[in-house]
Amino acid sequence: MIDYLEANIKYLSFEDTITLCRKCAFNQDINKKDLCPVCRKNLKSVQYETCIDCIPDEERKNKIKSQIKFYKEMEEMEKSLGL
Repeated sequence: MIDYLEANIKYLSFEDTITLCRKCAFNQDINKKDLCPVCRKNLKSVQYETCIDCIPDEERKNKIKSQIKFYKEMEEMEKSLGL
């Protein structure tokens, strides 16, 4: 019962809450993305620290971009084949 009351007090005090606009709240809740803290213009997945463009390691950045390009090409090929 004590744990319940402590959790309820924490919830009502808004201790671990953030306020977001409608667009940002939708992106975070539904798309699991938020604004990149480095460039403040690109969206990134919640699990990563920065967006792809803000990754400091150029080699890693290029590898990720080539993987994304490959997946998009495969997706287009599957659509054209009717799969």
